[in-house]
Amino acid sequence: AVIDTTHYGSSKAGQAWVRLNGTWQWTSQLTPGSVNQADALPESSLSAITPTSTVIAFETLPSQTVAQLTGQVVALPGTLSSRSWLLDDGTGIAEIYLDHGTFAPLTLGGWVSVTGRRSSTPAARLLLDTGTFDPPTQPARVIQPRSLADTLTLASPRRTLVAGQLTLSRVNTKTLQGTVGGRSVKLAWSDLIPTKTFSTALAVGQAVTVSAILINGERSDPTLMLRTDDDFVPGPLPVILPVAA
Repeated sequence: AVIDTTHYGSSKAGQAWVRLNGTWQWTSQLTPGSVNQADALPESSLSAITPTSTVIAFETLPSQTVAQLTGQVVALPGTLSSRSWLLDDGTGIAEIYLDHGTFAPLTLGGWVSVTGRRSSTPAARLLLDTGTFDPPTQPARVIQPRSLADTLTLASPRRTLVAGQLTLSRVNTKTLQGTVGGRSVKLAWSDLIPTKTFSTALAVGQAVTVSAILINGERSDPTLMLRTDDDFVPGPLPVILPVAA
């Protein structure tokens, strides 16, 4: 089956048209029969990076623009995919993607800086050449989750960390479905959670509290991706998790 296709004009001398990190691009690294490789980032480009780049500004940059982002790790590799993790700087969430190699150790809630290229995908994705990270360029702080109910009222909710309460409308051992203010959402476990099953004691109409990553928020059936066992608390609570306005 054909997975991906691309169209391009005449080839450039000494360069190859390759797919890297989900993006088609030219490279002078010719590797016939081997893994595709991107051109190294020039030192002059790295030295010109503004340390205070924000995710919301990063989303407007042209494809392949070198950028540096600093923020809190809100999802580890393996939450959405084995090749990426999520960084939240308070203005939005960026996916940090590495096509080959392994990431340096990361801690959920840790504060890091990363340098790479802007992907050509519509979502905010930073493409890394290596799995190493830079020393944080800003003081560490805790990124508070946004209100789940308020986020779902937006016309096009962004991928974001949310917290709140929902009422279960469908229950099985692998996935749950609930409603928040009339909006239907699904709950799904991250691959990092060993159990990946829900208690059979849960019932339709029961209230639960969640703190998770909202993905596919613009669709009619957005998903809340649970990152740890602590993200999901069965049963109604007198006080829900802290929610940022």
